[in-house]
Amino acid sequence: MNHPILIENQKKRREIPLWMLVCFAMFSFWQMAFIYYFLEPSSALDGKIPIDINIDYGTTLTAVCYILGILTMIFLPRIITWAQRIATGVALLSAIGFFLPLPDDILRLNIYLQIFCCCLMIGFETFLVVTYFSEKSSVKYLTFGYGIAVSLIALVQNEVISIPFSTFRYAMVVALVLLFIFFLRIPAGKERLPRFVKKSDGIPAPKKLMWGTYLLMFIIALMGVAGPAIVGKVEHGVSIMYLIVALSCFSMYLIHKKANIHPFRLMPIFVGLGGLGFILMIATSYVPSLAYVACALIGFGMAACMLAPLYGVPIMKSYPSKYIPCAIIGLALSAVLVHAVIAEIFL
Repeated sequence: MNHPILIENQKKRREIPLWMLVCFAMFSFWQMAFIYYFLEPSSALDGKIPIDINIDYGTTLTAVCYILGILTMIFLPRIITWAQRIATGVALLSAIGFFLPLPDDILRLNIYLQIFCCCLMIGFETFLVVTYFSEKSSVKYLTFGYGIAVSLIALVQNEVISIPFSTFRYAMVVALVLLFIFFLRIPAGKERLPRFVKKSDGIPAPKKLMWGTYLLMFIIALMGVAGPAIVGKVEHGVSIMYLIVALSCFSMYLIHKKANIHPFRLMPIFVGLGGLGFILMIATSYVPSLAYVACALIGFGMAACMLAPLYGVPIMKSYPSKYIPCAIIGLALSAVLVHAVIAEIFL
């Protein structure tokens, strides 16, 4: 940490007020509650959508957005904050459009527009956490902020009190307004960007740390992609999973705040419990009573997946390459594609 570039970059990282982190976490609520609303045919919300859409188109659009996000982070990182402002503004106008009596074709296009804006911003969220937030703010965002967002997701995805899309529209507008406020409050432009490393700078890349971290991120990304689809086959499974995710996030926040134990130290436990949950879900073919236990355990793996951007922070602090957040999103895209192939072959 003695290299001038590393010192300069550390000074550029910012402590973000907790209320702003909660506003930013509404991105996760919007993403999970809306995207799974339409792209997860096995989710608890199946049948509540206002119109049928082509799931294959949605998956393809998701992959395209991931790639566009990666290309933007590589070639135009200075426009990312403005891109988030514009995408959030467009998504907000689109959300307001759901209150209008739109023809089916226009309504379908409006849904795809929401998916495009949301998926495009997934990579940008990671970019902000990895390059701009202080590590303390990153931890608070991905634990306390996500805890609130995921609690709302569990509420929306519940099967006890059905929440129709006509009601969900209001929550979507509120979430996007809060998200827009967050983006207006953070600086835009290249001056807030870290100074990215070049070969001539003489900073060695921590290759073992990077490859080990990337392998772990791919595993938890697979858990994050497969989890909602699998637990969605169990009645109340989606709500159970997200309640466990919320509990995990709040627990990590309190443990870090009170005992100064970093969430990284809990990750082996969460990943192990998540893996056990997938094994138990297979066993439910023979012992159906294990289904709820499996859903709960998969929730721990999902919590580990949601911490993925945090894994990039220590790497970025020791080797500030603009390809690090790109690699995280690339691994997420790989997990989406692997899951799609497996689902096509075996399901």
